[in-house]
Amino acid sequence: SNLVPTDLKMNINLLEEIKKINSNNISNSMELTDFKLKFKKLIIKTPSQVCNCVETFLVPYFNHKDFSALVIAANIMSQTLHKEIREKGGAYGSGVKFKSGTAVFFSYRDPNPDKTFHHFEQAIIKVSKNKFSDADIKEAKL
Repeated sequence: SNLVPTDLKMNINLLEEIKKINSNNISNSMELTDFKLKFKKLIIKTPSQVCNCVETFLVPYFNHKDFSALVIAANIMSQTLHKEIREKGGAYGSGVKFKSGTAVFFSYRDPNPDKTFHHFEQAIIKVSKNKFSDADIKEAKL
């Protein structure tokens, strides 16, 4: 109606478009019996040419004996993600942060979200298989 501000009409139209795009959105959950936690995967696509991507999961808190190693691993993964997502992929930025018991992988203004989630997984695999050098560790500490 004429009583609804123009910017509100635009937001309502955007929400309707997002609902339409995501009518078959990806949503699944699985229970990991070892940890007794439920994990969910939810992807919400927007009618935008660039996206913000986030992947999170639980990690030990800052008082855990391995937390310092996790911070260095996060910095090594951030270096990898910067090369793949920012330099090659064209996103404005990306990285990994570990804090408050949560690992956060992110990219913003990202034109290639599908590739970005693949790069998140590859960074984890790289670190878990010790595929980094002493120079990578030194740079991550700096």
